[in-house]
Amino acid sequence: MLMNNAMLRNPMNRLAAHALRRVPAATTRSVSSLLAARSVPSSPAARYCAAPILRRSSLARAYSTSDTSALRPCAGCHFPTPTVAAVCPQCARPQPYAGPSLTTHFDLLASGDLTYSSTSALPLWQVDQPAVRTRFLATQRAVHPDKFTGDADLHDAAAAQSNALNNAYGVVKDDLSRAEYILGLLGVEVAEDAMPVDDPEILMFVMETREAIDEAASHEELDGIQAEVQDAIDTAMADLDAAFAELPNPLAVRRGDADPVDLDSPGVAAARDATSRMSYFRNMLTAIGDRRESLE
Repeated sequence: MLMNNAMLRNPMNRLAAHALRRVPAATTRSVSSLLAARSVPSSPAARYCAAPILRRSSLARAYSTSDTSALRPCAGCHFPTPTVAAVCPQCARPQPYAGPSLTTHFDLLASGDLTYSSTSALPLWQVDQPAVRTRFLATQRAVHPDKFTGDADLHDAAAAQSNALNNAYGVVKDDLSRAEYILGLLGVEVAEDAMPVDDPEILMFVMETREAIDEAASHEELDGIQAEVQDAIDTAMADLDAAFAELPNPLAVRRGDADPVDLDSPGVAAARDATSRMSYFRNMLTAIGDRRESLE
């Protein structure tokens, strides 16, 4: 069943209709009935949910291509909303947090085209950081718990989404944390003891650099050491570009649009190795910072 012409005059309904083309017929019928039954709340407390605050905003567009196989009606305006959405794209009401088993950090912070259209892990790794920050700030404004102190249910939903957003942004904005997170979504063990560096050249570089840091007597010496460590990090980042290009998008794997990763594949081995190197090199940058403080 498709929406009628009156329903399609609403731009958000047209957006949903486009997304529904990817949904099985049974699900399409149930969602269409949700749209047909949608009405504006009459109570003063509920009328907030009828305001199309995000209709033309980045948040409204953000969920336009979300995985429509998991929709639920917004408790305020009844618009069919992706389970992973932080807010209803129609009325901006905070949605109950579905939990980390269903909602990934990329669901909250990356565009729908990125998370749901790509079958490669590379776009997740190379995520547009300015766009992520814009999405983070906009969504945080929409779900700030202080806006919902008069409604316990809304306040709890907003607080849960706000905490989830903070955690997600802390991971996605950081290269090392993002690499470990993507690997974790793919089922790759990323604990430090599970990713040892066994390349003799890397181990020698780490050992010699640590000694040089401890013996550095000036900031100028530390500048030179830091430049070498940064070059090593840049190399690891480039290696991760190549590795993630070979690995599937974990969200596509969840949908069944990509095959599960072979944990013994060269791509997994390369990604784990590069991620482990980055962890070692990050620790070296911390050591350099500590040494700088001791020279003050």
